[in-house]
Amino acid sequence: MRLIFSAVIFLTFMKSVVDSESWCANIIDGISSNSKLVCCPESCGKCGGVGCSKLPGGEENCCENKILESEKICSKSSQPPCRIL
Repeated sequence: MRLIFSAVIFLTFMKSVVDSESWCANIIDGISSNSKLVCCPESCGKCGGVGCSKLPGGEENCCENKILESEKICSKSSQPPCRIL
């Protein structure tokens, strides 16, 4: 029973990760960070990580920590960069 409960929690978590990634890409034309916490504009080429400040969109658009500081929440009517809830 405990194993089944753990599997359900894991699958629920994985579904939310996949949903946030596809939502970022398909709904607002962005790229999810590896942590799936933020969505960057496609112009960055990647979202977050080492060297993000040197990407085409710059630090404000491509670095996870800067996007999290901005507190802009992703929605159907917003454009990246934004935080994924």
